Amino acid sequence: MATLSNYFWRAVLCVLLTFGHNNAWAQHKNQFPQIGQLCPDFQFSELQYHAKTTATRDDFKGKYLILDLWNRYCAACLNAMPKMDSIRKAFSDRVAVVMVGYTGSRYSKRSDDKMIRKLYEENRKEQNLDLPIAYDSVLFHRFNIGACPYIIVLDRDSKVVAITTSINAKQLEELLMGNSPVLQKAYRRDERL
Repeated sequence: MATLSNYFWRAVLCVLLTFGHNNAWAQHKNQFPQIGQLCPDFQFSELQYHAKTTATRDDFKGKYLILDLWNRYCAACLNAMPKMDSIRKAFSDRVAVVMVGYTGSRYSKRSDDKMIRKLYEENRKEQNLDLPIAYDSVLFHRFNIGACPYIIVLDRDSKVVAITTSINAKQLEELLMGNSPVLQKAYRRDERL
């Protein structure tokens, strides 16, 4: 009888652990930015060219926030940096911009950390850019971001108002006025085109 009881309780424990694991996975899985919802919290521990070296989502409340996620293999991302710098300057009283660089590599077993940092510094100097940057591959994985550019726009209360591959000053002005401009949709890795 004791053996049967042990098996029963082990089975109950397995079910509870499995449910707990699946429930935790489901909660984590639903932590993607979604338009109309509060953006999942994040923290940058190494923010450069910004007043603070660390920041969370809530540190940007009161302004719109553009997170421009990019990797070193994305020529469109590099080419768009001067435009993003112009947007940051033109809307500096209402909008914060943070470039988020992917330091890992999906293309090889080695890290892209040193290469992406060097590439950004070279591009920043050549283009005379004044864009804050955070290097954060964890955020890419947490938000399930594959293809870049991937731009997330948050309103003053950290609610997601746009997820796109590109944004210009006119489209941003529309968002600031509470309108919904037509934007190219950016897709997570788990979404179908």
